[in-house]
Amino acid sequence: MKTKFSSASVINSHIYGLDEGTFACVELATGDRVWKDGRYGFGQHLLVGKHILLLSERGDLVLIDPSPEGHREVARLKVFDDKCWAA
Repeated sequence: MKTKFSSASVINSHIYGLDEGTFACVELATGDRVWKDGRYGFGQHLLVGKHILLLSERGDLVLIDPSPEGHREVARLKVFDDKCWAA
């Protein structure tokens, strides 16, 4: 996973993070990619309880339900009009 400007989060046996600007899930034990979906650019994310809170490069604040089954956005809110590379 090429995270560039952000860290990855480990949840149970999987790693979640922005891989070249696209959200991805990788199996921790093998390093195999499970899925890659959701273009967010080079933003930042935090693990908050059982969800991931992500601030995209385009200024969207996105709540993600992380699962090895697939990418699922729970909520999205536009918080900045311009590029945002820090959280």
